[in-house]
Amino acid sequence: MRKEAQELRGHATELRDSLRDSVATYVAALRQIDMPPERAIVLVKSAVLESDLFPDKHHRQVIEEAVRWAVDAYYAA
Repeated sequence: MRKEAQELRGHATELRDSLRDSVATYVAALRQIDMPPERAIVLVKSAVLESDLFPDKHHRQVIEEAVRWAVDAYYAA
């Protein structure tokens, strides 16, 4: 049972990292076309909301993290 929990946690970490990378790539592309940061944030939130087919108790946390990643990526580019 413990091994399964570790595998599940590892998979969740991989998914989170993948989402963070996707957000960063998307925001970098938006910045390249001179999208204002406020609009980029709205688009990221919209994309996350639309892609979450089964919102659960972590839904808001995922959105908050995506917004934080988007801000970081926008100003890092």
